[in-house]
Amino acid sequence: MVIERTKNKVVITLPGNVDMDLLQQFVDLVQFKSIVKKSKASSQQIETLIKQAKKGRWARTKANLK
Repeated sequence: MVIERTKNKVVITLPGNVDMDLLQQFVDLVQFKSIVKKSKASSQQIETLIKQAKKGRWARTKANLK
């Protein structure tokens, strides 16, 4: 793995055998943290939003498993 910072971006180079689902979870987490950092929402509001998102994710996952 190689991490490089250029003037306008950060580039992460990973081996081709990286688990894509795990990588997508990582990218989602980084995006989430970036958005939350800029947010003016309270911690309680963020926790409520997270709980709602998780409920929706589980419902979609259950539907896909059927």
